[in-house]
Amino acid sequence: MNEISDRRTRAVPRSVAPAAFERVARRLVLGHLRHLQGGRLTLTDAISTSEVGSGGLSARVRIHGADFYRRLLVGGGLGAAETFVDGGWSSDDLTATLRL
Repeated sequence: MNEISDRRTRAVPRSVAPAAFERVARRLVLGHLRHLQGGRLTLTDAISTSEVGSGGLSARVRIHGADFYRRLLVGGGLGAAETFVDGGWSSDDLTATLRL
């Protein structure tokens, strides 16, 4: 029984699991933001730049940490606020970003 448990534990190294979850969180958040109405949000992270929404307000967000998407996904607005305070992201126009 211990051998089976050990094999399952070793199947996904701890260093790989968080990175995989961050990628999934990124995909989910960007998919959700594609439905943004009333403005355009440009998100730039280490992987790429994504534009979501159209017309109206416009804001750019630079993401500084990979955990931004996970914290936004899990914590919603509060997660976004906490990540901002922690320096996980910045914006050229914070007011427009929050309105969007």
